[in-house]
Amino acid sequence: MSKSTAWMCAAAMLLITGQSAWGAQLNFIRYTPAYYFTDMDWEMATADFDEFVNTQADGAESGGDNPDTGSAWHFRALRSIEEDGLPCRQVEITLQARKADGETTSAYLFCRDPDTGWRMVRGLR
Repeated sequence: MSKSTAWMCAAAMLLITGQSAWGAQLNFIRYTPAYYFTDMDWEMATADFDEFVNTQADGAESGGDNPDTGSAWHFRALRSIEEDGLPCRQVEITLQARKADGETTSAYLFCRDPDTGWRMVRGLR
């Protein structure tokens, strides 16, 4: 898994396990698709995200799935901007998991640091 998208797995695991200052306030994620993603789901999704954010134009959409687990992900490039001198992308991410009802969709701002690659800066909605 690349460092530039390890945020996806790390952030979800942090939220799922509650190992944060917010603790019980994050219980809402317990039964969302992210909760049910396996390590392999995260590896596949982050590899797809790496390729997507580095190669696709604004407005492009792409995704993938793990047929073994029923998990799926979808990315939509909203727009490219510059922030604090770094190239940034606004990306909408949708996650689905067989065991979860429905799907979750959120948008985030990712910026590319020349030393560490893409990193999530903040959620947009």
